[in-house]
Amino acid sequence: MNRSFPGKRNGTLEERIAHKLIQTFNNVDCLIDFHSFHYDSPPFAVMTGISKKEIKLASTIGLKENVIMTGRGVSFVEQVKLGIGVELGVVNDPKRKQRALRVIRNVLSSFEMISEDRKVKLQQNYYTAEEKTRVSNSFVLSPTIKNFKYVKKGTVLGIENGKNVVVAEGFYPILLK
Repeated sequence: MNRSFPGKRNGTLEERIAHKLIQTFNNVDCLIDFHSFHYDSPPFAVMTGISKKEIKLASTIGLKENVIMTGRGVSFVEQVKLGIGVELGVVNDPKRKQRALRVIRNVLSSFEMISEDRKVKLQQNYYTAEEKTRVSNSFVLSPTIKNFKYVKKGTVLGIENGKNVVVAEGFYPILLK
C-alpha cells in the first residue's frame, strides 16, 4: 500500500484508502508510519529528506540505522509536513510490537509529551539510497548479503538464471520488500 500515495478518490481499493488517509492526516504535526519487511535485518528508519526537523525526529526514534530516500513521492510520510517510516523487523518477528512501543515512548519523551527519562543517546548511521535496483523473479540473493553490511567489489551478490551475479562496485545494501 505504501506505494499508492497520494491515492485517488475513484482508484483501486488501495488508492482509495491512501486518498482517505491523506485527507485524514494531512494536517498532523508528525507522522510515524510503521512497517515490517521480509529480509532479516535490524530495524531502521526511512527518511524522505534531510531537513533539521527530519534529522531531529530520526534522532529521537532510537534506531541505529537510518536511510534517506528522496524523490519518490509515493509514500505516506512524503504527504505530510513531517514524517518518517520505521521498519520494525521481519513479518513474523514477535519483537515488532515491543520495538514499536519503544519508538513511540522515545518520541513522546523526547518531545516532553510524557514524563519518562528516555533520552536517546545512540551513535546513528545514515545511508542515502542513491539507486533502486529491481531484480527478476529468477534472482536468488546470497544468504551472506545483509542490510547495512558492506559488500565488497567482486562479492557474489546472488544467482540469476544459473549464473553468479558479481558486485561491480562496493556498497551498503538496503533490502526492502
